[in-house]
Amino acid sequence: MRVHVTFTNGSSLFGHMKIASNHALGDVLNDGSKFIEFQRPSGTPVQLNKNAIAYIVESPDEDL
Repeated sequence: MRVHVTFTNGSSLFGHMKIASNHALGDVLNDGSKFIEFQRPSGTPVQLNKNAIAYIVESPDEDL
């Protein structure tokens, strides 16, 4: 899923998150883990600390 992540400090990133078809984005944010897997447009994988995330929204293809 392509997403736009906005952090509590106001910065943001575009990229991809793998979310199982039987889960919603909210399930990933509320699953009890401290980090989420995120892939930058360059393909570089990163772990994002959930405490630093203000919100995540699904992003259309043209935003990347």
